[in-house]
Order: sequence, then structure tokens, then C-alpha cells
Amino acid sequence: MRKILAALLVFAFIVPNAFAEKKAAKSQGDGAAVLRTCRFALDVSTTHPRRIKHKLDAFDYGYCMGLVQGTYANASAGNLFCPPDGVAFPHILNLVVTFVKSHPDLEQKDGADIVRWALSGEYPCPDKDRSGDSDTQASLNP
Repeated sequence: MRKILAALLVFAFIVPNAFAEKKAAKSQGDGAAVLRTCRFALDVSTTHPRRIKHKLDAFDYGYCMGLVQGTYANASAGNLFCPPDGVAFPHILNLVVTFVKSHPDLEQKDGADIVRWALSGEYPCPDKDRSGDSDTQASLNP
């Protein structure tokens, strides 16, 4: 009886951890994660406002919002893109989701780079010479 109880306890602790590792593996900082998490954040923020019910949903929402807001704040300060004043954040989320959907080749690229490319493509700075910048969206299109 003790062996069965011990086996059940081991099973009870190992199985949930195995599923948690599998779920956590989905939240990487690549294009696939940007698409999944930002699509969810856009849905929660605008299309179907609802409460976040699961920890992984809260993580995904926070990941996208932090990634996009952080990239927006840092890159716009460095003149990597020049958005007009008053751009609504849901518009930025939609822009990022649309960009990732239209560039499936970016699935393995870094999430912050993808957000930066989406924003610089939509809001280029008129006086910036991009010919020497090999890390721009234009370099992705062969």
C-alpha cells in the first residue's frame, strides 16, 4: 500500500511539471511567440475583452505588451522609426500581428527585431539613410 501511495505522489508531482515545461517551451522570444502572444493580447485588448483566466495567458499577455512597449520606447528614442503623435497601442499591436503573419520566414528571428522591423516599415523616418543598415526589414526580402 505504501508503494502505491508513494508512486501516486511521485506521479502527482512529475506529470504536472512535465506539462508545465511543455507549455513554457511555447513562450520563446521568436516570431512564432510574437505572433501567438500578440494575437492573444490584441484579442484581449480590443476584439473580445475578457478576463485572463490562466497563468500562461497572463504570461503571454504580459510578454507581448512588454516586448512591444519596450521596443517602441527604446527604438523610437533612437530614431529607428518615427510614428506620428497619438498612435493608439491597439493599432501598434495590430501592426505587429499583421507584419508577422505576412512574414512567415521570420519565425526564428528575435521578437524585438521583428517588432522593430514592423514599426520601421510602417513609420520610417524621412531623413534617415538606411542604405548602410543591414539589419532592417528590407534586408529580409531577398
